[in-house]
Amino acid sequence: MNKFSFITPVYGESYKSLGACYEALKEQNHQKWEWIIVLDGANEKAEKAILKGFDLERGGKKVHYELLSDKRVNYYITEHGGAPKARNFGASKATGDFLSFLDPDTFLFNGTIKDWLERFTDYPEMDFIYGNFEYIGGGMVLAIDFSRTLLESNNYISGTFPMRRKVFPGWDESLKALQDWDLWLTITKKSKGMYINKSYFITEPAGRDSKSGGISQYSYYHWKDLRDKIRNKHGIKKSDIAIVSLGAPFHAISTAKILGAECPIQSIDKPHSYKTIYLLGFYPASTKIHMSIFYHYAVLDQKHEFKGNKIIHWIGSDIMDLRNLVSFNAMKSLKNAFNKLGFIHLTECKATHDELAEVGIESKIVPLPPERLFQYEEYPLPKKFTVANYVNKGRDIYYENFMTDVAKSMPDVRFVFYGDKDKFYKDGNIEYVGWQPIEEIVKRSSCLTRIMLHDGLPLAPLQFLTAGRRVVGNYDFKGFDVVRIDKKSVIHKLREIQSSPKLDKKYSDYWLKELDHNLFKRRIKRIIK
Repeated sequence: MNKFSFITPVYGESYKSLGACYEALKEQNHQKWEWIIVLDGANEKAEKAILKGFDLERGGKKVHYELLSDKRVNYYITEHGGAPKARNFGASKATGDFLSFLDPDTFLFNGTIKDWLERFTDYPEMDFIYGNFEYIGGGMVLAIDFSRTLLESNNYISGTFPMRRKVFPGWDESLKALQDWDLWLTITKKSKGMYINKSYFITEPAGRDSKSGGISQYSYYHWKDLRDKIRNKHGIKKSDIAIVSLGAPFHAISTAKILGAECPIQSIDKPHSYKTIYLLGFYPASTKIHMSIFYHYAVLDQKHEFKGNKIIHWIGSDIMDLRNLVSFNAMKSLKNAFNKLGFIHLTECKATHDELAEVGIESKIVPLPPERLFQYEEYPLPKKFTVANYVNKGRDIYYENFMTDVAKSMPDVRFVFYGDKDKFYKDGNIEYVGWQPIEEIVKRSSCLTRIMLHDGLPLAPLQFLTAGRRVVGNYDFKGFDVVRIDKKSVIHKLREIQSSPKLDKKYSDYWLKELDHNLFKRRIKRIIK
């Protein structure tokens, strides 16, 4: 049937938004839906408004919506028991194939239902879909590709996002807050979903200020107790270490997995009891935001400095920006803040250690290992000599145009450009494959090129080296075939590798030992003890 059931609990004066909520549904380009409104307890004003209809100001004119004249709209009154109970009641009345729990002050963007249906149709193995959403007055909540590690640290999926009716487990009616988090932890134990990097609706912002009230305020002031209740229910282990990254969230997730740490990217500003906050990357353009990670709000408007271990692991272009974009006075102030607050600085290799030392910041060298380490001879070399090259549309430090020129000068060699999610096409011997898991790139490639404006110790080249592949780059890391940023130099080295393709055990053994996860754990343990 491809029918969507939208279930909306109403309490207090939230009914005032129902007219605009209905308007957003009515304007959708997929009209197979039903809307079930559940009044959480007797509410004379709400019932009167629903029966009468709503007047909205649109373009200087009044538009009147009679909700109940639309046969797809029904309302019920239940005994007051909280939003989860009202939602469960609404779900029991639903007849659709897909459920969405839509709050009264949440308004779907045009085309949302049609987009959701197309995703469910194209991916029948997926039981739920989620994406981003916006706040009225400004701001957006960006989600991320699904990670159980991240979800066990904090929620990033709104309850408004749709699920197949068959996987709905019911809302926990004993919870006063964090109900969405509990719901998705339950669903994702057995069901698969997909993230779409797209904004689907706009809603009123939730906050901790005294004016907002409601569930959001309650969850903020009782965060630690509520969080512990959810974690105990789902058997989630507690850790004293929080791994956070604003620029490389997947790096933070993989590091948290290795260390058995938590990854509270969305909730680090809330009251907590961590003993170590470990920040991956520090971008000078966002100094204030990065520094705020080491504070939390224990009570209303009172910012508390974090007293535990404060670690910054400098991982790449952040050091380049620190050296090139920060003024003398700003650098002086930043270093004073680091020293006053007792920060621990880590770098991944001698090159970045020395760069940081030149601006007066001393660090300890600790290589960050990738979550997945390949073994020598795990994947045989492909029959046709193939060169992989990473590209990223975010910053022009990867010399994409230069490498395209190199590839076109070697028409007999296959080049695979990966990393840019929006690029899928072939141009002669060049194939753009979008983003793919690194093991798929390693399998199909004979070697990797890494020509950079600036580099830290990069993960993908290390994974290529552990898989016995050669890496051609302009930075002198252990195992790299070092070249100049010169077309002849790069082509000469690639031709040399092409003439005698073979797996290399020497550097595979070295990096497997250096990047061993247990060794990394021991290094971090020594730093934070």
